[in-house]
Amino acid sequence: MRLPLIVDAYRLAVLATLRRREFTAVAVPAITRPTDSPSGDDDEHIIAAAQRALRWSEYAVPGRLTCLQRTVALYRLLTRRGVATRPQIGVRKQGDDLEAHAWLEYQGRIVNSSVAHCRQYEALRPMPSTGDRQQ
Repeated sequence: MRLPLIVDAYRLAVLATLRRREFTAVAVPAITRPTDSPSGDDDEHIIAAAQRALRWSEYAVPGRLTCLQRTVALYRLLTRRGVATRPQIGVRKQGDDLEAHAWLEYQGRIVNSSVAHCRQYEALRPMPSTGDRQQ
């Protein structure tokens, strides 16, 4: 059963703040798109709606989601709706500290972070998107 987008986003935001193990597992089974699947323009609308739903749901949960929690939640929202995206993690050395940042890419374009901010990080080896998962 598919939940409405805002309810699904809220559920994922709550799981993220509780740091539940089921939330942090990025692996989600691939969804085969129906033959009447949305076009790229429809994907853009789905991405924008999912981002809004996740932002709105964050107001209702205590605390603040990290970039990784937000990326995984958005990844799961979009995967459930048949939009293939790729989570990405980057690292940088800041003095003696190693810092990390997570973002989501759709067709090579960053969708949940600024390009300028992501360029400050060296991307780790790309994770497989839902369409290229290896056995």
